[in-house]
Parts: sequence; C-alpha cells; structure tokens
Amino acid sequence: MNEMISDTTARKIASEWYGGQSSELYSFVSTGAITWQCREEVGNLVYCNSDTENADEVRMLWAYIESKGNRGPQRGWGCLSW
Repeated sequence: MNEMISDTTARKIASEWYGGQSSELYSFVSTGAITWQCREEVGNLVYCNSDTENADEVRMLWAYIESKGNRGPQRGWGCLSW
C-alpha cells in the first residue's frame, strides 16, 4: 500500500462510497475538489470500516485525499475514463 493511487482510481473508489448527492465525496467524484468536509467524510469512512474487507480501499482513498490537500475543482476531471 506504499504506492499512491491514480486520480481515476480515487474517483472510482469515491463513487462507490459517497453518501448521496449532497455529500462532499459526491462533489469530489464530480469535480475533483477536496474540501475539509470531504477529508472528514473520508476519515469517517476509514474509522467506520477499519476492520472490514474494504479497509484497504478506504485507506488508499484517505492517503490520496490527504496527499492532495484542499483544492478546488480540477480541469478535465469529468473526462477521466473509468
């Protein structure tokens, strides 16, 4: 788990975990923007899923989000292919 996931992988993982269109993680999936609320949402996923079979997936997303820090919408984000 030392290797950083790609933008595409982060977007795909996030799309499987967001809690509806009003969640900050949904905003991340749509625009690539990372806010403190998005980071908090992913942190809660890590905490709540630390002992599940999905723990590695959410930890990889957490590492990605933390490495990128807060940022606005990303140009071309919607063009990332899955």
